[in-house]
Amino acid sequence: MQVKSGLDKLSLTSEQRLKIESVIAQKVPRGKHEKFITAKSDEHYTPKYFLKAVVDCMGGIDLDPASNSRDNPNVPASHHLTLEDDALKHEWAGRVFLNPPFSEVSKFLKKLMTEIDSGRVTEAIVLTKSDTRTNWYKQLRQNAQSLCFAEGYHRFGDADKSATFGVLLSYFGKNPARFREVFKQFGVCSGD
Repeated sequence: MQVKSGLDKLSLTSEQRLKIESVIAQKVPRGKHEKFITAKSDEHYTPKYFLKAVVDCMGGIDLDPASNSRDNPNVPASHHLTLEDDALKHEWAGRVFLNPPFSEVSKFLKKLMTEIDSGRVTEAIVLTKSDTRTNWYKQLRQNAQSLCFAEGYHRFGDADKSATFGVLLSYFGKNPARFREVFKQFGVCSGD
């Protein structure tokens, strides 16, 4: 059984939905909300179907800067940076898939923006919680070329149950139409 939000019950275009969510995000007090994570851990291994879509969209993944392991990684990337590597201190390059630790989203997004601005990162897809109350959501909304609000709840890794939060996938690069084409299977996508 899929739970729908109040917005899901309305007949809204993607643009109308984004405008409403933007207004809601501005009205909710920000404070230190980002630190109040409902999940018990920062470790949320990306579902395989999202990874397949990421590869289909970008043609491959050059770097996973928030990898669970170099020996047995969840993400099929050419290069992996783990917690021990401290990804924020390294240069990133190429096509990046980022599922950041949920308690460190702002730091990882700031790093991603730096690497995109430098020209080293050519394309990126970011998976985060769908939380329009956070400052990092505003950063994604303002900088990504396309967003996909995945419908329903998703099971991360080998968890027994689905996560209790929604998922947002954000695209950075020169092919937002391809992103929307691939990711529309998961929910509402928007962008230029």
